[in-house]
Amino acid sequence: DCDGTCHLSALLTLYLGDGECNEGGILEPNLNCADYSYDSGDCLGGSTDGGTPTGECPEGESLDCVGACHSDWMFDSWPGDGVCDDGSWGGIDLDCVEFSYDGGDCGTGGTGDGGTPMECTGEYLGTITGDSVASGSTTLGSSMYTSSCGLTGHDSPDASFFWYPPSTGPYTFSTAGSDFDTVIAIYESDCTTELACNDDALGTSTSSVELHVSSGSSYVIVVDGYFFYSEGSYVLNINPVGL
Repeated sequence: DCDGTCHLSALLTLYLGDGECNEGGILEPNLNCADYSYDSGDCLGGSTDGGTPTGECPEGESLDCVGACHSDWMFDSWPGDGVCDDGSWGGIDLDCVEFSYDGGDCGTGGTGDGGTPMECTGEYLGTITGDSVASGSTTLGSSMYTSSCGLTGHDSPDASFFWYPPSTGPYTFSTAGSDFDTVIAIYESDCTTELACNDDALGTSTSSVELHVSSGSSYVIVVDGYFFYSEGSYVLNINPVGL
């Protein structure tokens, strides 16, 4: 078994996949290891024999990308915190599409906790489109990005978002409805490669930019201010061109 203890092969066969986590109790084999697929899945959510059936978790816990149970507060607070939680060192694994690659934290290909730079942060928007897909305030926020069309040397607080196009094609990204002098910039998922940037659009202090994007890729949208004192309530709109 997992501990190197010998047991009858027929006994191991009976234990595997029986809905109970067999991890070395009295006279039973320890099958809670990768060699036995964690008791054929029985131990993915349990810590004691019979604790948790396959694919289920105790109340207050949920399955991560590899089917392991963790406290729900981790799922609430860890995605989008700037750290790629991919199960390194036995931790929670959120590096999969089901968890939006840890809310975008693993979008740059991070292979370990801390693999993604802290400046690569943002709120996860998924594939949402339309008017006012996000709104809030940058007042008293942090300046994490420096966009090319903002006033150089005048860092203002910004708001950033991870977004996945629902289909390939041109989209318009705008801050129409915001109440301060905005700047909008679109970056690749590495958070450093700027693809487009706009300060003022259509004679207003709000911003708008059109960009052709690809389904299956992720993008970082940053709402920033032009001057260091440019902050306030923002509105982010994302709409496919022609619709």
